[in-house]
Amino acid sequence: MRPWRIVRTRFGSIPVPDWEVECPFCGEIMILHDFRVDHQVRYKFRHLDVHLKCPHCGCWVTFGVPISEEEYVELRNSPLHNVIIKDEEVLEEIKRLYSTNADVAKRLREWGYW
Repeated sequence: MRPWRIVRTRFGSIPVPDWEVECPFCGEIMILHDFRVDHQVRYKFRHLDVHLKCPHCGCWVTFGVPISEEEYVELRNSPLHNVIIKDEEVLEEIKRLYSTNADVAKRLREWGYW
């Protein structure tokens, strides 16, 4: 199972990790900065590049995620595709989604699941 899911928001579809991504430098929860999809025709391979950024220290990381054709179409048509997310309203929605994952992960750790 892939540790990423595609979430539809009122602003467009976005990738969200199924785990808490902490900044390796300061420990803050990293949030979505931008994403883009690509189709490697020669290799019949579709993938998603997700860029996360730490809101505290600015650390920036990239994840490469394989995706299906349906996910490719959904994300390619998202208004947030290939856009650096700066709008405060969009950022608040993303922070809510990413912190919800962090809260769930924290509770699972407290219950001894990992």
